[in-house]
Amino acid sequence: MSYYFTITKEEDKFVPVGEAPPGSETFSLSNDQFHKKLKTARRVPAWFTFPEVVDAIQRAYPPRHRQGFTIFCTGLSGAGKSTIAKELYAR
Repeated sequence: MSYYFTITKEEDKFVPVGEAPPGSETFSLSNDQFHKKLKTARRVPAWFTFPEVVDAIQRAYPPRHRQGFTIFCTGLSGAGKSTIAKELYAR
């Protein structure tokens, strides 16, 4: 679900899109657009939030190409789990 908020240039504050004063210049970014920018490591506009907040969110939720992954090996004794683990570690 998307929640749209806008920032009014005159008052420099966030308000729901429908509550912006008529004729005011506004900027908006949906929740989905914000998350897409985070996932693709694109710049979040300075007017959207404080730079410190964006930095903290980007550290907590890095883009997919910078995330790690886990391989879980299970099997009977002598099935090759350690061999696979050593080979993966070497690469």
